[in-house]
Amino acid sequence: MCRPRHSTRRARPHRQRPRPGLGGGGHAEQLADAIEERYRANVLDVISLGGLTDERTRDFVVNGLLPELRRRKLLDIDYLGGTYRANLELPAPTGPTRA
Repeated sequence: MCRPRHSTRRARPHRQRPRPGLGGGGHAEQLADAIEERYRANVLDVISLGGLTDERTRDFVVNGLLPELRRRKLLDIDYLGGTYRANLELPAPTGPTRA
């Protein structure tokens, strides 16, 4: 008599597949931990956010991640200069400008 075959997938408890990116999913605090670790190691200074058209993602970022980064003083809330270049403390461009 043959025993039914069970795949290892069925035998193991379900685990959430890690998502690409810094934190692999999870809570805002976990993602903030990953961001802070890289920031303190001087390997991260800019974060690009995408997927904000999705309501759940936007809620996670606006009500979870951003407040956590502000609490840790990793996120400036105001621009200091009048331009992006000034905020990065870059010198004014020299030479001919493009129209």
